[in-house]
Amino acid sequence: MGISNTFHFAWLEETIKPIRAEIRESLPKKPLVLGIGENEPSQFLIHLLDGMDYKYQACDLFPLNDKVVVCDINDLSPLFGKVRADVVCILRSSMFIKNKHSFFLQLKKLLAPNAYLFMDLLIGSSTLPVLDFRYADRRSLYAHDPDRPEYFQSSFFDDRLLQEFRAEVDAFCQHARRWPLETQIKYLRRSPKFFFRDAYSLRGLTPENLGDSLHEYLPEQSIFSLKDIRDAGFEILGFGSRYFYPYVKKFSLYNFIAARYRAGN
Repeated sequence: MGISNTFHFAWLEETIKPIRAEIRESLPKKPLVLGIGENEPSQFLIHLLDGMDYKYQACDLFPLNDKVVVCDINDLSPLFGKVRADVVCILRSSMFIKNKHSFFLQLKKLLAPNAYLFMDLLIGSSTLPVLDFRYADRRSLYAHDPDRPEYFQSSFFDDRLLQEFRAEVDAFCQHARRWPLETQIKYLRRSPKFFFRDAYSLRGLTPENLGDSLHEYLPEQSIFSLKDIRDAGFEILGFGSRYFYPYVKKFSLYNFIAARYRAGN
């Protein structure tokens, strides 16, 4: 993902910096780290655990080697009874989660007491500032295997977005109300039939009605919040939001959560 990686992981490290030392000091000797939707440790994990001895287990629906457990993010059962993770990392894959309630029920079966969760959740897609992952008459998807496309499913909203990251939310909403000219031209060429429907569909979007608008487009089970994470037994340690369009010309408003599992004690 090139330049996207550079900005994305720099932002994650910036967000985690105030609690990085505390996290490292509290981890057990040789912690087990689980990367969901990964084939190898991310730059974020490598930096967080730099110099530490740890065991890493990756799981992904499209494994690139035999050390990766074949696992759909919506069905974590292949890991049951095999993994008790001290750290779980879910980066750039949460958008495929179909049901947040089912996901957390499964995830908790894989956690050691006081395990850390690092997870990012997005609003919008990379290609368009829309809320329902739609491009013309097609939904956004990941097509590593053409016979098994993975469709984007989930999003995020929490009132803390407006309280702490108003400028980021406003930048996203501004683009949703009025697409950049380059985006309009590209869309008009590729999907003229849907241009006026989609380019003007969010003309009334503001930070104040973003949450309500998301719930109009997506079912409740597909919209994460910080409350959902707390209700699942986690303590929120860090939270950040960043709109990456100015840096990489992608429309996703990314939200990052660092949390610690307390219910397992």
